[in-house]
Amino acid sequence: MFVSFDLYDESFLYHNGIIKGPVQEFYSNGRVYRSLNYSRGEKNGKYRVYYEDGKLEIEGEYFYGMRYGIWKFHNPKV
Repeated sequence: MFVSFDLYDESFLYHNGIIKGPVQEFYSNGRVYRSLNYSRGEKNGKYRVYYEDGKLEIEGEYFYGMRYGIWKFHNPKV
């Protein structure tokens, strides 16, 4: 399924009304905005957010909807 928004698109799957599997959201220029995974309707696993130029902005991990472990926030000017 592909849904269009003003700033980006996103792709995702539903199973019995619950979001599951990998999800990617895109900027209007086609580059990935955010990449994450859902399990049983909750964020679960690696989570990545990218700047519009493709550089990594945020990286972390979710464990069934809760932030887990070390999260890194990258500044593009450094």
